[in-house]
Amino acid sequence: MVVTSLQADSLFPVAEAFFDTRPPFKQSPAVTEASAEDWSKPWESWSGVCWLLGQLWLRELDEPTLRLLNQQPVRDLYLQVGGWLPPPLCEPSVDSWLEQLGEDYCRLFVGPRGHRPPVQSVWQQGAFEGQAAESMEQYWRLLGWKPKTAGPSVPVDHLGLQWLTLAYGMSLCHLAWQKSDPSREELPHLVRAFYRDHVAWGLEPAQWVQEHAQTEFYRHLGQVTAGFLQHLNESLASLGSA
Repeated sequence: MVVTSLQADSLFPVAEAFFDTRPPFKQSPAVTEASAEDWSKPWESWSGVCWLLGQLWLRELDEPTLRLLNQQPVRDLYLQVGGWLPPPLCEPSVDSWLEQLGEDYCRLFVGPRGHRPPVQSVWQQGAFEGQAAESMEQYWRLLGWKPKTAGPSVPVDHLGLQWLTLAYGMSLCHLAWQKSDPSREELPHLVRAFYRDHVAWGLEPAQWVQEHAQTEFYRHLGQVTAGFLQHLNESLASLGSA
């Protein structure tokens, strides 16, 4: 069963919400005082941060993503939430820096030794294709959507795909409130359940990355992820039926 007929594909892969410069960690208003427009705002800004985290966890940083991170207002937003970026790089130094990041990403997540893939089944059950993978497929059916980057080479319960799925669900919540769609009552419950089942666990790999990364970029990615998870833990619990 699909929860809503709404589609938020227009927000991907550019993720229009990501370009919202409102602080994503802003305190949400009380439910009794919030209008539909007010309640659409946290979903919109959160979706952008989730989308970015999904991109950065899913694969090693490449030149197009680096250029996006250095564009305004994206650069300021990423720095605002605790990310780290080098000063503007000239072309030769870009290649060298990306090579260092690629080596760090592979050492952390790919191997061949001492790595820990950011895959929920691996962290929780010690093997690929566990219960979390089956649950992910169920949530995708409920949302009527599946990340285009999900394929045979990427485990379905990869943390990057989970952040992208959360971003999509939050984009749907934003659209539902903007359009006064009937699904606006049910969608937030689904998004909170998905967060609980498939994103909150990401605190462990985020902390592990902070301890084991050899580059400032990935150490700060771990910090940003852990900080945003803490924010969502608090905010989603108090969001009521928004």
